[in-house]
Amino acid sequence: MTRARGCGNARHAPASGRRMAPARTGEGGAARRMPGAHTQLVVLAAPGDVPAWLGAALRWLSGVTVEFAGSTDALLALLASGMRTVVFAQLCRDNGEGLFLPSRLAAARDEGRLAAVPPVVYATELSRQALASHARLAGEAGVPVHILCERSPHAVAGALRQVIASLPDVPHGAAPSRGAAADRQQGCEAAFVDALARDEGFRIVVQPQFSLRDGRIVGAEALSRWSHPEFGAVSPATFIPWTQDAARAQRFFFLQLGRVVAVLERAARLGRAVPVAVNVPCALLSSAGFVPAFERALAQASLPASLIKLELTESEPVLDELALSSSIHWLRARGFGVSMDDFGTGAASLKMLCDMPFDEMKIDGALVRRMADSPALGGALAATVHLGLARGMTVVAEGIESVQAVAALRAAGCSAGQGYALCRPLEAADYLQRLAAGGGLPGLGASVPASRHPAVESGEGL
Repeated sequence: MTRARGCGNARHAPASGRRMAPARTGEGGAARRMPGAHTQLVVLAAPGDVPAWLGAALRWLSGVTVEFAGSTDALLALLASGMRTVVFAQLCRDNGEGLFLPSRLAAARDEGRLAAVPPVVYATELSRQALASHARLAGEAGVPVHILCERSPHAVAGALRQVIASLPDVPHGAAPSRGAAADRQQGCEAAFVDALARDEGFRIVVQPQFSLRDGRIVGAEALSRWSHPEFGAVSPATFIPWTQDAARAQRFFFLQLGRVVAVLERAARLGRAVPVAVNVPCALLSSAGFVPAFERALAQASLPASLIKLELTESEPVLDELALSSSIHWLRARGFGVSMDDFGTGAASLKMLCDMPFDEMKIDGALVRRMADSPALGGALAATVHLGLARGMTVVAEGIESVQAVAALRAAGCSAGQGYALCRPLEAADYLQRLAAGGGLPGLGASVPASRHPAVESGEGL
């Protein structure tokens, strides 16, 4: 049975056998918790401001404690309960406080005040299309947002039940303490630094790249993975920032390069080798000692330079463009490929594209995933492809997650791509096995009936 606090404006009669608890709200309009419920629904509204249709919908929920928060601060305080939680907010022209909920939730998580963020359900007078980009950005920040345009009690209750049913068993709510979370983070970083010095727990997975015209494997990208006996599999989004120190960056790069060389040598013996890219920060590539260290690392490798590609990654502006230009020109002169990663976001700027002698441009996956929702973005992406082709570069699209994206990219002239709609990242042995078997996707974009290719499997994003 739904337990609710202070639905003073809910005029619809409760369903048979259901009743709403009397209103008892705390300071700021936030209701005190009731024990015994498995899930809580926190409504961003003072009890007296709840519309009739929502009050009626709440009566149709069972096993849910409904709490009311008159402000975002009061709402955040309610999330310390450790219960499975959903947040509900109305969006209207007169009150847009709910729009700031995703950013406030993400900030509370990043500050250690929340172990995880609950999903947000918006009931809105605005069109779904008008909120689509906001919801997408919230999702990218780790805050799931659901948009509800219905007003009937049954429809609202049904939508809320679906969101509640999707909640994980791990409870949302506050971390044990900010200090404990920080201590664990510091412990994990120390373990990473030690593992890096010892070369323990690291491996690569390989993301194949396919021709969007005939489905052949034309290249690949090596992606880093690290696991630890105590901390388990640690996300690259967590440990990559720990490699920003110059000495760590160099150690980490050459550790990954050694694994890529081993994969390429085995692929060459199979007669199936294609170029594999290794990610390298611009700051490392432009450092004084990089070129001789790179030469020494490859001195014993019996591989043509064309099989090794360096993929530049950078979230900050390049400080020494002249040094970077020198390194890239040297690499190109020796026959190595140089790719500009994540074009369209961050420091991957048009100026850098024009100033540096890249032979490949990779379009950021976030742009590829969003182009179906935005005609303007689709046009900009097509112009980006033409720009790369006009400069004589190969253009590779990242983050391809649907057959529709394949068709749009082919129409725009993009020649290659990678993403879950084509193939998930593979363990090195599986990648070599796929190469040995031919590995391609014949009839790419024509023979896949569903919105995603059958090769799609759950796992980490690109």
